[in-house]
Amino acid sequence: MASGRRSAGADAKLQQDRALVEAEMARVQAAIVATFKSDKSPLEKTRLQKELRKELSVLQDKLARL
Repeated sequence: MASGRRSAGADAKLQQDRALVEAEMARVQAAIVATFKSDKSPLEKTRLQKELRKELSVLQDKLARL
């Protein structure tokens, strides 16, 4: 990695982007946990969890690319 070549502004932007992705990941993880406690049907819970896990996977990939 050429971190020595990055400007301070670019490094700050990268840290900001990472923080935003991590915050979004935390939100999705909290939503997954909340589905376990919801009063929805088991089928609906499973559907929501699958959808949220897919979103979490996309965010993890995005974080890995940063």
